Amino acid sequence: MDALTSNFGRRAPEPGLIDIRGIAGIIRRRALPIALVMGIAFFGAILAYTMASPTYSATAHVAIERQVEDVVPMDSTRERPVMTDSSTVDTEVQILRSPTIAAGVVDRLDLAQREGFGFPADASPPAAEALPAARARAIDVVRNGLDVKREGTSYAIAISFPWGDPQTSTEIVNTAAQVYLDSQTQGLSAQTNKQVALLAERLEMLRDDVQQAEADVASYRDQTNLVDIYNDNGNAQQQIATINGMRAQARSEQAAAASRAASGQSGDVAEILDSPVINQLRTEEARLLAKQASMSVRYGPNYPEMTPLSEELAVVRSKIAEETGRLSRSLVSEARAVGSKAGSLSGSVGEVIGNVRAGNRASVRLAELERNAEAARVLYSAMLERYRQAVATQGTERGNAYIVSLAPIPRAATSPNLTVYLLVGLLAGLAGAAMIVLLLEMLERGVRTRRELETSLGVPVLASAPDLATVNGGSHSVHAPLAASDYALTNSGSLFGETFRSIRTTLRIGRGDRDARTVAVISSIPHEGKTTVALTLARTTAKLGQRVVLVDCDERQRGSSREFRTGPVGLAQVLAGTAHFEDALITDEETGLSVLPQLRGESPDYDMFASDRMQQLIDTLADSFDLVVIDTAPVLQIAEARALAAMADKTLFVVRWRDTPVHTARMALDLLERSGADVAGAVLNMVDIRAQAKSSAETHLYREYEKEPA
Repeated sequence: MDALTSNFGRRAPEPGLIDIRGIAGIIRRRALPIALVMGIAFFGAILAYTMASPTYSATAHVAIERQVEDVVPMDSTRERPVMTDSSTVDTEVQILRSPTIAAGVVDRLDLAQREGFGFPADASPPAAEALPAARARAIDVVRNGLDVKREGTSYAIAISFPWGDPQTSTEIVNTAAQVYLDSQTQGLSAQTNKQVALLAERLEMLRDDVQQAEADVASYRDQTNLVDIYNDNGNAQQQIATINGMRAQARSEQAAAASRAASGQSGDVAEILDSPVINQLRTEEARLLAKQASMSVRYGPNYPEMTPLSEELAVVRSKIAEETGRLSRSLVSEARAVGSKAGSLSGSVGEVIGNVRAGNRASVRLAELERNAEAARVLYSAMLERYRQAVATQGTERGNAYIVSLAPIPRAATSPNLTVYLLVGLLAGLAGAAMIVLLLEMLERGVRTRRELETSLGVPVLASAPDLATVNGGSHSVHAPLAASDYALTNSGSLFGETFRSIRTTLRIGRGDRDARTVAVISSIPHEGKTTVALTLARTTAKLGQRVVLVDCDERQRGSSREFRTGPVGLAQVLAGTAHFEDALITDEETGLSVLPQLRGESPDYDMFASDRMQQLIDTLADSFDLVVIDTAPVLQIAEARALAAMADKTLFVVRWRDTPVHTARMALDLLERSGADVAGAVLNMVDIRAQAKSSAETHLYREYEKEPA
């Protein structure tokens, strides 16, 4: 049978909620170290409070505007600044914490030359060559000490600086706020100046571009002899129309002249007929013809005066023919002149049309050049307007922050704060006490309660025996088993006496249906009080009228044998067969208990304790006595102790309160299981009932018996 589960079984720890009673028990049990640690922590807090130097903290407030209005109004086309939001305020907080602000404060207040900033309190002011290092140190001090935080969800920012001097704290906080505002203005001014310079440079370039573009337009006009494109086209169209009219008229005149010239050759043209010279000559011709006809009729053809008349008529006719030829040639020349004029006008129309076509081709390039020039002029005008606005805003820049309130000189120190120090002392005391208690609990080797013992070992706890040194003010000896048993006999109603009544009741000792006639009392290691338990159990049972024998089988310690005056025969002789057990028994006169001791100085054969002779002796004693109590050696140190435990009907396993390690007890129980011992249960021995009354779940039991009757 498994010794860890036999008769009782291993009980697992109960899962679930925190064991409040267990924690309270630990606190009660460790009250002294807890109080000591708490006292030290409070004393240290008070001492630190009295030794701490006072610190003053000044606070200034700045706020961020939602929207910054321009001092110089600008046109509506200019992009407005983005309105302030929560992220902007957080960004400004980080700017206030930056080294730049701290450096500005250090430089304005010359903190590099002040004690505690540029150099430690116990040092001398820095030399000239050490000023950069002192300045860097002062910047770190200011930056690390400057406390900048946003006031809730508002747009206000609080700036604080704790220092031992209230005046210095106030100066630093107010200077930090002013440096922050100045840095905003300077940053905007620098940005505006940079913008003005950039615009001026760009404006100069655009001016050159405009001039070059206009020069290109004028040069092209000169090269192509073009004026305004639209006016040129109108003039050309009017000129073409005029020339076409003149050409049509010239052609009409040419046709009329040609017709007159053709008629002139035949003499029928009006110009010839209407010529006064021709008319005059024809009149003269007609007169001469009439005269010739009259003379011919009157005087005949041979009339001598007919010849001069014919000659005169021939002369007139010659002049008519000459005049007619001249007029005819004149008409031909006129027809030729009119034709030449018509041809000239046709050539003029073609030339004008060619010029218009060439002008149209040239106007495409001219229009491109003029567009480039116009674009350059527009861009130049826009840039000029931007430059004018930028120049107008120079010197009017202001940031989006303003000072709500400057820090007044603080009158009261912010630290040390007694409440804070006491609270820190309390927390430190609690933490220290928790660590001490945890350490003590970790160093705790054994079990503290019956329930813990049952849970850890898996065997029932038959009883808890108090340490008599904690009973009645500690007036009883804790090292004498016989004295402890005397106390149980004298105070049968005490908690110590009740322990052994509980054992007898569980094992049914003294009853007809008893479970055990032989009981081995065993422990895992020495000094657990097994001899006291064995001797007290045997004596209290014998006092009740039972025939009880106590066999001392601890051949090395001889704990039971030392309490009595032994005779010449002991257990070794009985096992060796040289004596009968009745010759070796000694009797306790007060209770009638029989003791089979081991003699001092004898060297027993250890193998005899694990032999059949020992089993026969135990059986013989069981037949002769009502109860046989075997005081064995520790099971982990003496091998034969396991064999003796297996020979007994029941085995009592003694565990010392808060001393026996759990893993040691488990190892001993494993060995007993393998040897075949029947472990009836465990006895929690040497319990400090005063300490147990403070921590155990069985507190009501121990408190009731804490002060037992003498």
